[in-house]
Amino acid sequence: MEVAIRKVQSRPTWLDALTEDLGCIGVCIYLGTFWIGFRWDIPLISLSLCAALAFLLRRSERLNDIQPVSFVLILLFLGTSAASALAGRNWMLSLRGSVSLLPALLLFIVICFHFTKVNHFLALCFTFSAMAVALTLSILYHVWSVGGNNTRSWIEATGSSILAVPNDLVFLAILAPFALVQIQRKPKGFGAMMAYFALALSLATAVVLRSRVTFLALFVSLIGTSFLVRPRLARLIASVVVIGTVLLDGLLGFRLISRFTSLLELGTRVSLWSASVRMFLAAPMLGQGPHTFGDIWRDYLPAGPNWIAMPVEAGFVPWPHNLYLELLSERGMVAAILFTVLSAQAWLAAWRLTRSKEGNLRLLGCSVSVALMTFFFASLFELTFLRLWVAVIWFVLIAVVESLRFISQRT
Repeated sequence: MEVAIRKVQSRPTWLDALTEDLGCIGVCIYLGTFWIGFRWDIPLISLSLCAALAFLLRRSERLNDIQPVSFVLILLFLGTSAASALAGRNWMLSLRGSVSLLPALLLFIVICFHFTKVNHFLALCFTFSAMAVALTLSILYHVWSVGGNNTRSWIEATGSSILAVPNDLVFLAILAPFALVQIQRKPKGFGAMMAYFALALSLATAVVLRSRVTFLALFVSLIGTSFLVRPRLARLIASVVVIGTVLLDGLLGFRLISRFTSLLELGTRVSLWSASVRMFLAAPMLGQGPHTFGDIWRDYLPAGPNWIAMPVEAGFVPWPHNLYLELLSERGMVAAILFTVLSAQAWLAAWRLTRSKEGNLRLLGCSVSVALMTFFFASLFELTFLRLWVAVIWFVLIAVVESLRFISQRT
């Protein structure tokens, strides 16, 4: 009788496995499709549903063991951003623009508590590659169908909810190290084939759209990861990237290479950076309020003659093209320090994983450490929390490090 009751009460093995993987399924659905411009936010709905079921049906083994430092810092960063919004120039604009932090926070929580095995991270690597292939093919198709020479019109034609300018493709460079994980693990497997396509198409799209930041970030990302994973291949990969870029750009009239010779855009960036520094000095603790840069930056340009002999950006410019200066000018010193501490802590933990004796953990540690470095590099010239993908990728990378660190302590 007791045996029969136990059989009735026990859940099937497949249901156990499903509940264990629900968090991973939700995260992969979201990150694989959040670039698509759905009428309804289907990726977020899917993530929320899977997250709710994961927490209801399976108690995470980490609830009592997870280190609270990252969570406290994340909450402090969000709290400081909220305080900055309420004390800033336009609190409605600031709060409305900060909505992207909510799905990023949900991803952070799900990854920290429900990515419990290495296979979950390998699934995430495959998702990044598949998403890169789908996105770049969509862009290249619209380049062919729309024609012309306007790169922004090609981006707009895709209808993507996360891309506004060609330089937004830099997020593919940030995720490129995860493709190399699949190639290194099983060079002839299906995941490796997907990764090869993702890397080749990402480089081709960066050249076609003439995005210098994306090309440089992709170069840094690939060389950095290959140097950590297999140093002897670093020179070969560098040669392939450079030669492939020159050949493809040559077929297109050397449009990408010619952009590296232009100093005009650097001049406009300097004027933006100068204004953001003066904005920070005017409100050093909490800043002017998130996402207010575009409305007020011209008020903070140096008075009198153009002291740096550089041109000023024309039209509406909503961000300073430097994430660190954006944090200082819009959210203040406290938020910028919290961002720096969180990022540095995550990178140091990822770097320690590169010394792991377990092969998969070492590969994942190499990939996430280089991804963070690429994120830091791109932040110098382009990134902004106005973009949904910037908040999402930053939170995801920190969560991946936190979850991998937990797994490494248990192995």
